[in-house]
Amino acid sequence: MTSKKLVFISHINEERELAKILSEEIKSSFLGLLDTFVSSDGESLPAGGRWLDSIDAALTNSAIQISLCSPQSIKRPWINFEAGASWIRRIPVVPLCHSGLSKSGLPIPLAMLQGADLDNADD
Repeated sequence: MTSKKLVFISHINEERELAKILSEEIKSSFLGLLDTFVSSDGESLPAGGRWLDSIDAALTNSAIQISLCSPQSIKRPWINFEAGASWIRRIPVVPLCHSGLSKSGLPIPLAMLQGADLDNADD
């Protein structure tokens, strides 16, 4: 039996609802063939678990990472830390911009990655 490919959704706590919506959309759109890791969904990090070990394992096993990028999140260390961890492991990282931030406004090093704007249907 082949395990599902994992999509790691990096986000700040204040954007957990958007992360959950994106996770549900990915699972639905790909007919359950993809799984997601969302640290705040209540399932990806089980109670009593070692959360940093769980994040590390999910990053290692991810096929792709989507970083939710907003004016607030790009100033937070975890977004950049998780993107860097994926990048160094040669896992594709997609900055997904929203809430007033566009891909043209991403700071370095996120700007060096092929990003997308959530409100742009072409992206």
